[in-house]
Amino acid sequence: AIKEKENLINLTISPNPASEVVQLICGEEILNTEIWSSDMRLIRTISNENKINVTDIPSGCYFIKVKTKNGESNRKFIKQ
Repeated sequence: AIKEKENLINLTISPNPASEVVQLICGEEILNTEIWSSDMRLIRTISNENKINVTDIPSGCYFIKVKTKNGESNRKFIKQ
């Protein structure tokens, strides 16, 4: 299971919960982002983006895994 890791990188997801777009606020360049469902299915992989459209994702609880050159961080977010 993906668990929320300690702050290897400084990452904030806003708004959370979200219904349309989530913004990833990070102090460094985001190389890769993955969205995982609560049952551990990879929903989407995004490269070099800090705004993600989530309108097509069903409502529920998800994990966002962000990778930068200095590490990675996992955060939970709620899709309304």
